[in-house]
Parts: sequence; C-alpha cells; structure tokens
Amino acid sequence: MKLSNSNPSIVFSAAHMTVREDGTPVLEFIRYRLMSDDSATVTVQTHFPRTYDVITEKRFLTASWLMV
Repeated sequence: MKLSNSNPSIVFSAAHMTVREDGTPVLEFIRYRLMSDDSATVTVQTHFPRTYDVITEKRFLTASWLMV
C-alpha cells in the first residue's frame, strides 16, 4: 500500500457500551492510529450514554508496537 500523505498512518476506531467499577454505564470510543515509524497512538474517550457528554479522555503513545 502506498500512501501519499506526508505522515502516512492507518486509523481505525471502535465504540462500545461498558460498565465502570462503580456500576455506572458508559459509552467508550477508542481510536487507534498506526504510523509509518511503527509507533501507535490510542485515544479513549468515555461519554455519558444519554447526553454524549465527555467524562474522560486519555491518550497513550507507544514507541514501537511492531516486534521483529
């Protein structure tokens, strides 16, 4: 696959309902971004299911996700 972007990456996401440890139902959106330098970013947003108001947002960066 050839990408013409100056910073090529593959991005995909998932969403699901879950229950927090305190019993509160939440909606989680997870975004994965895999970059050409073998690093990855994962962003997790947690929302109230009725209003979609953001409860938390966390971002994780891994230096290298590909093990050779």
